[in-house]
Amino acid sequence: MPFDLASITWLDIQRIFIISDYRESVRGGHAHKRALQALQVANGKVKCRLSDVLKEQWEFTLTPQSGVLLTPNMFWLEIFFELDSTVIVLTDLPFDEKDYIRSEEEFFNIGANS
Repeated sequence: MPFDLASITWLDIQRIFIISDYRESVRGGHAHKRALQALQVANGKVKCRLSDVLKEQWEFTLTPQSGVLLTPNMFWLEIFFELDSTVIVLTDLPFDEKDYIRSEEEFFNIGANS
């Protein structure tokens, strides 16, 4: 869902990072167990592909001043960056490798076991 970062004042921000790629590339390829993330495009365009644990998929393009809110254990994310695109990411937890689900099989098993 599109949103503006200023509208999510309720998020207890623990970490902010910027993803910028000066060439076309694909990022993501993971999900989170606990972290809630808000992504907003600062410049350029990114195409997002989200899958939930039941394998329903959504694809959409984000442009400057639009973003998406990702809830934990809900979405497998792939981001396709256009040339010179930048995304700002806010998250409610500090970095913790144990929070990442890096295997699609493990992620989709969450849905199978629900």
